[in-house]
Amino acid sequence: MSTRLFRILVALCGLLGVIALMVSFSINPAPPAGASIRQIVVWGRAHENLILAGSWLQGFGSLLEMIFIIALVHLANATQRLRGLITIAAAIIIASVSLVEVSFYISAIEGGVGGDLEALAVSLNLIKAIQHAYVIAPAPALLLSLGLVMYISRRFSHVFSYLALLLGVTMSILGLIGTFIPLQTVIDSVLSAQEVWFAAVAVALIVGARKTSTTQPSREQSQLTAQVLS
Repeated sequence: MSTRLFRILVALCGLLGVIALMVSFSINPAPPAGASIRQIVVWGRAHENLILAGSWLQGFGSLLEMIFIIALVHLANATQRLRGLITIAAAIIIASVSLVEVSFYISAIEGGVGGDLEALAVSLNLIKAIQHAYVIAPAPALLLSLGLVMYISRRFSHVFSYLALLLGVTMSILGLIGTFIPLQTVIDSVLSAQEVWFAAVAVALIVGARKTSTTQPSREQSQLTAQVLS
């Protein structure tokens, strides 16, 4: 596989992953604040299909983003460096956390539909807990290590590196403060910014691949001309 095709496929994984996750977040709303468990049951039955569809999109989007992140480490020639290994480990953990969260969404739906209010309540509490656990460790580790990988490799714009490091530091602070103060709205905004950053990196890969394809023939022609003249 050519480098150009590889970069394009990697970028498509990233873009599709971002789209899937953003759609899942928009169609899978949280239950009304302050609602009782029985009100949540009624609400959940009315939104069952959207919640299930959003759960599938979240799991699939997380898988695509994991592939995208690991491919970025590969493009940066950092798969055997500590910073690269930390990035890969964080990406795998994030995908795992996302799938566990999806499992709790499905468990909550099954509990609500089956009338198991205890299972529903436990699932809802675990969803909130795992969402916060995501911000405490894996998200900051991913952004900080990936930002370092991209900065050292010099194959990506330093703007992307600085933004990744900034987002990573922000996530770390929110993870600490959010342990004591509810900050989910702020955290959701930062997560949306993270997805925009992933999309921008993917677009940059596509643009870079196109530039490579247009400059390669001219280089080959120059080499051929030099051989003829010699």
